[in-house]
Amino acid sequence: MDPYHHKNNRGRQPASSSVPHLRTKSKKSTANLHRIKKQKNATKRGRSVVKWGYVRLKKLLSIFENPFFKIGVFTYKRNISRRRVSYRMLHSKRLCKNLYYAHGTSNAKFPDLTRISQKNLPQVKKEFAGPGRKKNTFRVRWQGADPARKASATTPVEQSKKTGVASEVNISAPLNGKAAFQWKKRLIEMAEKRIVLSGNYCGGEPYNEILELMEKQLTKKPDLKIVILLSPRMVLPSNQENMQRIQEAFPDRFQLVYCGEKWMNTSANLYKKITNHTKGLVVDGKHCVMGGSGIEERWAYSDGVGEKIPKEQQSIRSAMNMIIAKEFRDIDFLFSGEEAGQNMDEELLKLARLWEHYNNASGKQHLDNTVVASMLAEKPEACSTSLPEEHLPEMVTTSNFTLYSQGPEMSRSEFGERLMAEIREAKKHIYIDHQYVHPTPELLDLLAQKINEGIKLTVVTNGVERYSPNGHLMFGSRNRQVRAQLYKEIKPENRHLLNWYEYGHGEKNTPRKATLHSKVVVVDDTVLTGSSNLGFKSLVTCSDHEINLVSKSQDFADKTIAAIEDDAFNLLREVHIDDKGTPLLNDQGEVVKVPLSRKSEHPGKVSLRERFHAKLHAKMGWLIG
Repeated sequence: MDPYHHKNNRGRQPASSSVPHLRTKSKKSTANLHRIKKQKNATKRGRSVVKWGYVRLKKLLSIFENPFFKIGVFTYKRNISRRRVSYRMLHSKRLCKNLYYAHGTSNAKFPDLTRISQKNLPQVKKEFAGPGRKKNTFRVRWQGADPARKASATTPVEQSKKTGVASEVNISAPLNGKAAFQWKKRLIEMAEKRIVLSGNYCGGEPYNEILELMEKQLTKKPDLKIVILLSPRMVLPSNQENMQRIQEAFPDRFQLVYCGEKWMNTSANLYKKITNHTKGLVVDGKHCVMGGSGIEERWAYSDGVGEKIPKEQQSIRSAMNMIIAKEFRDIDFLFSGEEAGQNMDEELLKLARLWEHYNNASGKQHLDNTVVASMLAEKPEACSTSLPEEHLPEMVTTSNFTLYSQGPEMSRSEFGERLMAEIREAKKHIYIDHQYVHPTPELLDLLAQKINEGIKLTVVTNGVERYSPNGHLMFGSRNRQVRAQLYKEIKPENRHLLNWYEYGHGEKNTPRKATLHSKVVVVDDTVLTGSSNLGFKSLVTCSDHEINLVSKSQDFADKTIAAIEDDAFNLLREVHIDDKGTPLLNDQGEVVKVPLSRKSEHPGKVSLRERFHAKLHAKMGWLIG
């Protein structure tokens, strides 16, 4: 610790310093008293700014240093970059809890991350204190580390961007979140050797169901190993108890890998808020479920069409319900194949290994004997089991199937490039069914160009209405802003080719507080789906870890288009007159039904309020998607 701040030196003047200690009471002239008082006040102000600045450092740096976020705070940025912080402020565990710095060059797929802690403060000082710096000071504005300098963390297993084309895959027609949850349970029941689950958001009663099922399988099958990747955000105390019990009973066959929100400083001084956004399950390296559904009430107990979840099944805190939708309308896919399953298994395990290193940046844990390491070393054996015939959806066989994985360690999105390439080659139609449609300027111009060439574009996404979830206020407004921009770029004679649908309907509870969470694009005979959104974090910065699939099959594309049209206008929903589910009747006594979505009548119009929220969301796109 800095001797200047040692507890035994308080009230004394340090021998190595010529500045009188601030606690020393001077009996000199009045001028000296005023000078010392002024110095005291300045130090207090400095320390208060330092504490606040360092607690919020991960946010400040992202705002001020991110080249994609340009706002009128350059004066304050200049002040922040010049400020020096005492090392005493770094000795608080609370302040240093989630602060990292990255090693490596721009070409490194996985730059090593080191957590700033009490033990490595001298190393941090060496790394970032440039020539001419005062002793025991630390510049707030981080600089990139020397790529030739030896990293302190172990480089994890490299994760491939494109896992290759599978020879033959059986893939199902689209499933909603409710059906996908049932299939996840069926696959866990039939597992023999290995289960890898990346649930992203796991919590509540559905997650307890999964945990109890896994515990039974571990008891019955001594060769079974399980790895779960999850965010701690929605985990409840009852979930924690179940996970702890299973870990204690099967320490060498069951492992949890937490994937919370972290901040990464890349070698290009680009700060990314990173998390694991993949949602997938793979069993025995063959059978998989992948899409946008998590393991929580909003997906597992509802198909997102306005059905009210019973109160006994609602376990998430009410504060979270104020922002997040009460129901999610989603699309998942069940697929089976040796090559595709092994690729999926390997990618999820590599992702788990990566997050093991993120969570062990201090190097205190030994990661050589974990369940993830053992499963990576043992490749899945050939699986002879087949999917159960009961409740099996209609399956399609495709020989052109590709998995794409991406994350914050990468500087570009190959999946986004593939999306652009497919749209560029479109000949007949383009269907987009996404939670939000926030394309890059290049993608927006390309869509307008294809419509002007006579290609039909159908979009199903979220809007913003009084019955919409509060989260729609920003990204729903931006959806409408994008719609208006696209409409203006289309020639008047081709504007009828743009069909824009907003999920939800104006009549009462139809559906209320529900969000369309799908992530599907169909271009002619090609389906592109997975966990990536059509937004800045997925298409530009690759800030989240995501896995997507691309499949070329006319039968599969037709079935996916049918599911998108269900979300748009085919599937009807009862109109309710209250939150209790009382149906609205017409003059003939029949229940009134309306489509799930509503077509935009004036796609070129956007209100001033919506423009404001859209601009605000665009500024924060690097942070929230």
